[in-house]
Amino acid sequence: MSKRATFRLLLAHLAASIFLAVTMAALPTSAADFETGSAAYQKGDFEGAAKEWLALAKEGHKKAQYNVGILFDQGKGVVKDSAEAVRWWNRIPTLYW
Repeated sequence: MSKRATFRLLLAHLAASIFLAVTMAALPTSAADFETGSAAYQKGDFEGAAKEWLALAKEGHKKAQYNVGILFDQGKGVVKDSAEAVRWWNRIPTLYW
């Protein structure tokens, strides 16, 4: 293998490693926020759940979008608004379920 090919391979591995590290660093934060929202919901802290899930839902987190729809539909932690619930549910691709 030539020096040029070896160098390109090294750069490709380095780029892949950096991408993986950045991606993995972002995942636990989102998962923790979703779980924090779930724990708040289970305790009856619907405003706390709404705070956690709304932030995630705005970033495109599908389960959070579904749960935010539930909160709006039932008026838990937010003002009851069935139309807003439907808007959140419509953001979820049908293939997701």
